[in-house]
Amino acid sequence: IDLVQPQLTPDRAKELKRLMVDQIVVAMKAAGLTKADMVARMATSRTQLDQLLDPNFLGVRLDTIQKAAIALNCNFQIVFREL
Repeated sequence: IDLVQPQLTPDRAKELKRLMVDQIVVAMKAAGLTKADMVARMATSRTQLDQLLDPNFLGVRLDTIQKAAIALNCNFQIVFREL
C-alpha cells in the first residue's frame, strides 16, 4: 500500500482558518463581545482583529490567536496526531 502524505494546500489552509474563525465568532457571540470589545481585551488593533477573522488571510501569528483565546476565556491548543 502506498500511503501518500496529505499536503497543506491553499484550499486546506483556508478551510482550517475558516474553522478557527467560526469558533472565535461563536465564542464572541456567546460572551456578548463586539469587535471593539475584542480589540480592547486583546490590546491590539482593529486591523489585526479583522485579519484574524478573515478566513482568507493566512498570515495570522500564533500570539494573536493566543490573545484572542485569552480575551474569550478559552484554551487554545495545537495538537499533532499520527496520520
